Amino acid sequence: MAKEPLCEEVKGIKDNCLALLTALANNL
Repeated sequence: MAKEPLCEEVKGIKDNCLALLTALANNL
């Protein structure tokens, strides 16, 4: 279940999680 710890931190805010992942992908 512990796939994306970042998402778990912001369970209520899925958009925030997606934004974070997108930002990370853009940085890479």
